[in-house]
This record gives sequence, structure tokens and C-alpha cells, in this order.
Amino acid sequence: MIFVFVADIPPQYSQGEELASNGVLAKGTVVGGKSTKSTRRFKTTTSYTIDVTYYDSLNRPYTIDESVNSSEFGDVYEGARVDVIYSKKYPSLGKVVFDVKELSKFIKIPDQKLTIISPDHILDGNVPEDSLLNYFNSSTINGQSQRKDCMQRETQFRC
Repeated sequence: MIFVFVADIPPQYSQGEELASNGVLAKGTVVGGKSTKSTRRFKTTTSYTIDVTYYDSLNRPYTIDESVNSSEFGDVYEGARVDVIYSKKYPSLGKVVFDVKELSKFIKIPDQKLTIISPDHILDGNVPEDSLLNYFNSSTINGQSQRKDCMQRETQFRC
């Protein structure tokens, strides 16, 4: 008897293309990390990885092991919230993004000038829907995630 297992996993070479086509922005939490030193031909190099857990739209958890540079490794800590782009087609396929330039490779970020006279314009919904409003709605303040339905009253957030 022969068993054949077929995994529904995208090929590695198309990871960037898959995330660009089907990328969804989520917040992830750094749950670990490590630096590894190796020596080859009398030259020592250090590599850095972080473990990040994020949740898809169905609230299923995924953990990815992401290679980062020394600066990015030094900027995060266990429990830190980071941006993750994951594929809505393959939710286990995710990538940590650290800046807007990298984020813009995967999701459309409007480049038009946005003028907000008062924060009330954001709360009243007077900001274009394709603005960074969705990004701000998923942001964190003092380590706690602020949901879209939160209301601001004199710098206090209530959910």
C-alpha cells in the first residue's frame, strides 16, 4: 500500500509574489528570538531570528521564524507588537515588515497628501477609506491593541 500526501503550500520562490497578490496586514507578537554565531574559514558571522505569532481572519494562530538584521533584532523584545503580512490564501505564509517602504511592496499605501485638521475628523469618518486609517485602527497604544470601534475622549480610549 502506498500513501501519497499532498501539501497545499506555495513554492518558496513565489513567496513575495503571493504576499503581494494576497497579502493581509495583521499585528503579530514577538514570542522569542535568538542570535547564532558561526565560524567559517576563521571568519565569525552572526545571524538573528525572531519568532512571531499572529492570527488570521478566522482567529487561528500562526508562528513564523523570521530572519532579521542586527538592527531589527535590537529594536524588538519579547512581547513587542510588529506588523505581519500574511497570505489570505495560505495563512501560514507570513512575513514581518518593519517599515512603510517594505510594507508598500505588499499592500497599497496611498501616496496622496492627507491633511487632518483635528483628530475628530478621523473619529467622525471624514478621512478617505483608502487612507492609512485602517493601519492606525490596528495600531497599539501603551502595548494594548486599539480596536476599530474604540472611541477617544480627552486622550482616554474606551472600548
